[in-house]
Amino acid sequence: MTAVAPIPLGLGAECTFTVQTDDREPLHPVVYVRGELDMATAPQLADSIAGVLSRIPSDVVLDLSDTTFMDASGITVIVRMRNHLGDSSRVIIRHPAPVIRRILKLVQIDTVVTIDR
Repeated sequence: MTAVAPIPLGLGAECTFTVQTDDREPLHPVVYVRGELDMATAPQLADSIAGVLSRIPSDVVLDLSDTTFMDASGITVIVRMRNHLGDSSRVIIRHPAPVIRRILKLVQIDTVVTIDR
């Protein structure tokens, strides 16, 4: 499992953003995102995903169960990841919070990626 150092956010020490990659199954890596995914943290996620994509996976799972917020920057990372993968590959978004699920449906990401409860 690859971990990326947390980025402290805001004034409180409890507000952090982390990305961890579980690539024990190289063709089906899981990327865990924790915290707020916004323009300050999206580059960190994009860097982690670039590393995952360099291994040419067949599917990528993006676990958002601990993601508390997502703005357009996070959506951009997801769209770029989807565009980078071939047509036979899938992006699976796992366990998004209801507010994030709603955002993903509003921008119709659910038409190009799989959203898993």
